[in-house]
Amino acid sequence: YAQLSDTSDVTDISREFYQLLKYNEAILQKLPINLIVTDDMNRIKMVNDAGKKYFHIDSQSFRDKDISSLFGKNNEALIHLFYNAFLNGKETVYYNVPLHLNGLKTVINSKTIPIYDGAFLVGNIVILEDISEQEKLREQFHLSEKLASVGLLAAGVAHEINNPLEIIFNHLNYLNMKTPDVELKGVIGEIEEEMRDIRTIVSNLISFS
Repeated sequence: YAQLSDTSDVTDISREFYQLLKYNEAILQKLPINLIVTDDMNRIKMVNDAGKKYFHIDSQSFRDKDISSLFGKNNEALIHLFYNAFLNGKETVYYNVPLHLNGLKTVINSKTIPIYDGAFLVGNIVILEDISEQEKLREQFHLSEKLASVGLLAAGVAHEINNPLEIIFNHLNYLNMKTPDVELKGVIGEIEEEMRDIRTIVSNLISFS
């Protein structure tokens, strides 16, 4: 009777352990991040649902293949980073890494997390975060900042030009009224015409700023 009881306990423990494994796997599968699990030989053991969608792969085609097969030939630098991180045996993070995937150039942050069984390294978890959209927004923000700086500069330049421009106009009008020389009046008129062109340019600069 004691032997039967022991066997039952072992069966219950095995069942609980199996259920715990399945529960943990289910959690990993449904995480809203791109996640890859490899063994100690860099062979893919699992890609979660988000990762499958990201890489456009079916449920089992990736299993037991080297992790490099998931990324293709245009990502040697990224694969090299992964191999170095795996050899390191430590949690490693890489930021703003270019990734060529399905004909598109993207940017990712990646994290590698070693899996240990006691003192033995048995595999790695790779997490990928696509930050392409964030990078585009950041570039647009920087461009907006540059345009704002150009606008401020243009406004300052226009202001500095406008002040002496008005003074010159006033002096030309004064000279035009005071001089009886017809030829000089013609020269003053030509200068005023050129000055009006400058005024138009400055006005456009102010509108832009």
